[in-house]
Amino acid sequence: LLLIGPHGSAKSALLERVAHALALEHRHYNASLVAFDDLLGFPVPNAARDGLDYLRTPATLWGAQSVFLDEISRCRPDVQNKLFSIVHEKRVQGIALTSLRYRWAAMNPPASPDAPEEQDTYIGSLPLDPALADRFGFVLVLPALDDLSPEARRSVIRSGLCGSGDKSRDAG
Repeated sequence: LLLIGPHGSAKSALLERVAHALALEHRHYNASLVAFDDLLGFPVPNAARDGLDYLRTPATLWGAQSVFLDEISRCRPDVQNKLFSIVHEKRVQGIALTSLRYRWAAMNPPASPDAPEEQDTYIGSLPLDPALADRFGFVLVLPALDDLSPEARRSVIRSGLCGSGDKSRDAG
């Protein structure tokens, strides 16, 4: 699932709440800041000295049932290429991520070359590589809070989903 929407449209909060509601072993990464070792752990020679093992931490992908790649349109092309196999094949460095079921990502809408100058643009949010974008089975464009009807806006505000903070952690 790829969510596209403006800041404050509750993309992160929505996916964090879904993971919590499904009681998933979940990882959340900011794709624009992540180093690949953050996903795998630090590579070290294995005991036989004929391959690599990875020093795993609670933050690595191993054992995750869901992964959320936030700000995916802001990461470098080389990182997008590495994320491709996670999204498409549930593999990393050719190794199967056997527990991984859900691959979610979110991004702000990239600037359109024909957009009016007064339109809000997100500097650094670029269109995804078409091969990566095509690997998401579902792409959902979320409206801005201002685009909702007054009743829908009140409902979202009451739910605690809008805003910059993730309220799901506070809710238990």
